[in-house]
Amino acid sequence: MATPITHIALAEKVFEKHFLHFQRADFYIGSVFPDIRYLGVIERHQTHVFNVSLSDVTSASSAFRAGVLYHCLVDEMRERFVSGRGIYDLCPVSKFTPTAIKLFEDELYFPHVRDWQNIGSMFDTLLTEELSYDISREAIEKWHGMVKKYCKQVPTPMSVEVFAIGAMQEQAIADEINSLIVQIKNISEVQKIALDFWNQFDDLIVSKQ
Repeated sequence: MATPITHIALAEKVFEKHFLHFQRADFYIGSVFPDIRYLGVIERHQTHVFNVSLSDVTSASSAFRAGVLYHCLVDEMRERFVSGRGIYDLCPVSKFTPTAIKLFEDELYFPHVRDWQNIGSMFDTLLTEELSYDISREAIEKWHGMVKKYCKQVPTPMSVEVFAIGAMQEQAIADEINSLIVQIKNISEVQKIALDFWNQFDDLIVSKQ
């Protein structure tokens, strides 16, 4: 998986090329919705679909559904790319290293999007399609609030901590993740892999037709 800023930034990167027939706000809400599972309110298999193609996304029945499918497509593309480049062999060994890498990617990709304030305001609205899942309204409101707050600035140790704890992580886990991020930032090849994924993304997604 990727994390919220990465999903939204990658949606913004190619939206006008591939998804202009969809309502942007609904698409972006859908693009992060599958990871509401981190609140412990739904199982992963209920929000994630495997082997998604770009054509699956572009032909989706609604903007929200397209965003959900896009989320799954990005997850698969990103994992295949970074694993193929050996990113995990470069990093400290920890069960939380994958999460730390993804949050570091959020930091790298954040500056590539200009209008985070407007994007954040999209999460003031709950969609009927979200409410159709077997998830309480309160949980969906909490998820929207977490995403909006996390995406309002370049990730910092404090915002990472708040997001991690909100996603049912303990303080000690949040502290370890932040420690790992500090270490990973000093590994130049990790940054290169993450930026290569960003720079090659336009071509990679077309290859998933």
